[in-house]
Amino acid sequence: MKVEPKPGIVLRDIEVPKAKDMEVIVEVKAASICGSDKHLYFWDQQTKRWNSPLPMIIGHEFSGEVVEVGENITNLQVGDRIAVDSHIPCEKCYLCKTGRMHICKDMLIYGIQTPNGAFTEYAVVPEIIGYKIPPTISYEEAALLEPFGVAMHAIERAHIMVGDTVVVIGCGPIGLFAQQLARLSGASPLIASEISETRLQLAREQKVSDIVIDAGQEDPVDRIMEITDGRGADVVIEAAGTNVTVSQALQVLGKNGTSVLMGLPAKTTEVETTAQITYKEANVLGTTGRLMFQTWDRMAKVVANKRVDLMQVVTHRLPLEEVEQGFQMIFEGKAGKVILFP
Repeated sequence: MKVEPKPGIVLRDIEVPKAKDMEVIVEVKAASICGSDKHLYFWDQQTKRWNSPLPMIIGHEFSGEVVEVGENITNLQVGDRIAVDSHIPCEKCYLCKTGRMHICKDMLIYGIQTPNGAFTEYAVVPEIIGYKIPPTISYEEAALLEPFGVAMHAIERAHIMVGDTVVVIGCGPIGLFAQQLARLSGASPLIASEISETRLQLAREQKVSDIVIDAGQEDPVDRIMEITDGRGADVVIEAAGTNVTVSQALQVLGKNGTSVLMGLPAKTTEVETTAQITYKEANVLGTTGRLMFQTWDRMAKVVANKRVDLMQVVTHRLPLEEVEQGFQMIFEGKAGKVILFP
């Protein structure tokens, strides 16, 4: 939990919650630490932009079994195995009514902008964000569907064609997921770039990208332009979320190419629009979350049919009581995805 507006987290015993109207209680089977959770841990400026409440249970990537349902529940029942979307739509605004609930005008993010979160034994979940998972998907895999969906939606937006030169900048879990999906979509060649040694190792072990560039040892822009004979990439997926990598994503993009921005830089990025966007006739797209629930259906199919391997990004599994250790390993750059078990 977060109970004070300062760095750190605390473990607390609380009463087992009861389901209210349109809510279910989920016995959490697996949860994973997200990069967004780091902002909550340090209680930095991002939490002020989110207007995160105190006290709150953090965590938003998880799966579990429904053990109680409240009034007016129509889709879920006790015993259902579910994964949970983190975007809670109002279901009333224009965007919700026109099929874009994932960017709802009054959206709340579960475990970030709500008192209830996932790092607990029993989580309170609005029914609208519960997604039933097939029996062939494990609880660990299901806990990764929320971040996997971010990568899936970026690939949906990118419209990769067979034979496209695709660059993925950033080899964190979502960047690694994006590489698997880009390969599945027909990327050739597929190029990845990263500066962290731990993440570079994960990308190499995944054996999906044709070329993995160590951005700490060579300039990725020069290398990518060399690989593409100066033409640049057809599609660039920015998954690192820094000002430098956003700039690189536009520099290595070829004319009339598509750059999809997934990462969240902490500061405003200065962009040279004339040369990097206008003269290129570039398609620069933002992406957030997952389509509800079209993206989830796509995810379930590719995971259930073993077309991707979500477990390749997992480096540590810990009991919930050791959540502090999990955070510290992430802060030190020594972990990929950390799975917690209540």
